[in-house]
Amino acid sequence: MGKLILVIDSLVATTFTLPYFTDLHQRWYKKIDGKQLKVLPANIAELLTPIALAYWLCGYGHYHKTQGSIVIATNSYTLTEVDLLRSILLEKYNINSTRYSGGKEDQ
Repeated sequence: MGKLILVIDSLVATTFTLPYFTDLHQRWYKKIDGKQLKVLPANIAELLTPIALAYWLCGYGHYHKTQGSIVIATNSYTLTEVDLLRSILLEKYNINSTRYSGGKEDQ
């Protein structure tokens, strides 16, 4: 009599949610016209600390060698939100900035 070999492949995964991340998502994303859109939280000036600015640069920024400037992508935001960010950078950190559109309307 031969051996009976039974092979069972399975993978079990579990996840959990953390209220901290749920809160962050609710602050940064709003459902508008059935779509989840990224928006600036009302307290963005308070949130934009030097460390937050460093993370923002690392994730969405780059150095433009020929212009000698740092570029930060803000494609998700409206012109009003970009201007708000610019004013916060100027008021809090004395960082002058220029708005540049990559050819897309309202960005």
